[in-house]
Amino acid sequence: MAMINHFLHHAAEYSETRSVTLPPVRLVLPAALASLGGIIAGLAVLRRAPRFFQAYVIMALAIGSIILVAPGRAALLNESAIAAVAYYPPLTFIAASAVAIWQLKNNRRPWASWWRDNGAITLTGLFAIAVYLEVFPRADSFHLVRVLPPVFLFFFALLVRCLPAFREHLRKYVPSPNRVALLTMATPLIFLLLAGVQDTWAPEFDSGFHFKDNRELTIERGRGIFVEEKQAELTEGLVQMIQTNSSPEDYIFSFAQRGSALYFLAARRNPTRFLWWRSVGISGEEREGVMTMITTRRAKLIVVQDVAANREIQDFIGDNYDHIGTVADIAVYGLR
Repeated sequence: MAMINHFLHHAAEYSETRSVTLPPVRLVLPAALASLGGIIAGLAVLRRAPRFFQAYVIMALAIGSIILVAPGRAALLNESAIAAVAYYPPLTFIAASAVAIWQLKNNRRPWASWWRDNGAITLTGLFAIAVYLEVFPRADSFHLVRVLPPVFLFFFALLVRCLPAFREHLRKYVPSPNRVALLTMATPLIFLLLAGVQDTWAPEFDSGFHFKDNRELTIERGRGIFVEEKQAELTEGLVQMIQTNSSPEDYIFSFAQRGSALYFLAARRNPTRFLWWRSVGISGEEREGVMTMITTRRAKLIVVQDVAANREIQDFIGDNYDHIGTVADIAVYGLR
């Protein structure tokens, strides 16, 4: 129940003003038309010249792979294909829901028998939907990449379920239906993996296989932790500010999500049980307790992200604390 309340809370909180919509249709249209054209051409080959269908699938896979991993040669299609991934989760859920509704409508077996065959994949789909709904108001790549693994798992399970029927259909046209069915089903999975490599894995490298996260933190508790230069400056600046303005026995509290590691890195204590203000399962009474803690001046320092959305919290903090400094967009307040 706490998780459901958390989802509903964020869906309402982000609303239209803080949401990030799906990529515009005009951006996705080139990839969508290319995919539709490829599917139509494949069906035509399967019907008219089935002996060439396997060669066609291999050719389509090769061309699609080149487009995804070599954007300089097909920048428009590459950008469109990456943007189209944002539509992949909802389209997967819509397709799965349509199949489930059709099965239930035409089901002639006892419910227990249907559940025995479909219960596992149904639960997998519900889990993937639940994870997706938590980030849906923020449809940018940074949030979507978190939900793609469970959606990918669900999509893979759907393909496995469809494989026998697709293989039987191919048996009418090709002499090696098993190999062709596996190759055809693997094509969308390979495209999704390549899109992931291109958009999430490759950007983590400067050149070759040199990670961008190659700067070791210089603070005592940061030894062995490698981050990007910008992240290193933010972390070291905040830790230095916290340690300069407090002692190891003092409490600090961070409203900022990116400040949850400061308790460890700065060797300071958290007066609450919350690593992050918006963590799931925190009740209204517990949130009020945090505000009371600020009023009673229990924490020596308060860390908060200096953005418009936190203006009310910052005004509340300002009744008992003074702003002592800001690193990037993270502000630190100290007791007066």
